[in-house]
Amino acid sequence: MRLAERQQQFMTRLISAEDQAIEFPFEKQRTAVYLNNYRTALVEALKEIYGRTLAYVTPESFERAAVHYLVTSPSTSWSLDHIGEGFSETLRDLYLLDPEVAELAELEWTMHEVFVAADASCETLERFGERAKSFSDEDWIDLCVAIIPAMRIISCKYDLVSWWNDVDSRPTLLPHSRSALVWREHETPVFVLIDESERRVLEAAVSGKPFGDLCDIASRIPDLDDPVSFVACLLRSWLERGLIMESAATRSNRGPLNEGEHVSGSKT
Repeated sequence: MRLAERQQQFMTRLISAEDQAIEFPFEKQRTAVYLNNYRTALVEALKEIYGRTLAYVTPESFERAAVHYLVTSPSTSWSLDHIGEGFSETLRDLYLLDPEVAELAELEWTMHEVFVAADASCETLERFGERAKSFSDEDWIDLCVAIIPAMRIISCKYDLVSWWNDVDSRPTLLPHSRSALVWREHETPVFVLIDESERRVLEAAVSGKPFGDLCDIASRIPDLDDPVSFVACLLRSWLERGLIMESAATRSNRGPLNEGEHVSGSKT
């Protein structure tokens, strides 16, 4: 048997959900040691990512859930950055009577995602304001902005902000479902709760819709009197939070807003 084949079989043994799924030319007791060390390391990695979830469900319960996840959903990635993807779904199945567990875990995974996301320079409110002084009405209608890679939106039914700020508190249900806007502020993942109206407009901006289309989307939101002002306020808040990439304001399908301006790309 070739070395590469033996290595592949050994790795299959480590990540296999069924310990006896394949016949291996290795001593069972020795491979069991490697298997235990391998899974222990992955459980520790999960604890690093899901620290709040770990504390909430107790270490013993978390470790049982983690081992179940690792056995039933073995990772195919070489990077520990990807260990834990889908763990919240496992917790959703295991804690059917405690749905807040999965929601907390999903938040922590999303914070981990933005932490390891690609860097991007952010546009500032002041710099954008200076550039906007020369915008025509057509410029505003066609204005597109690029959102930083380190931003995610997830749905939530619980008041995650209050719960996060008071680790000893019990989670409380929100009057109605909202969304958590998660991004990286310098080197720290942060989040706020936003209404579905902002989520709808922000997701449209992420997809590349220009300012005029965002206003059109906002005009279809019930009980919203001034969609243009609403979108303008959102644009300001995104700039203040550092969600818009530097020099990323362009006219949709028409090139730069002003001569000499350019669109900066992001690392992927």
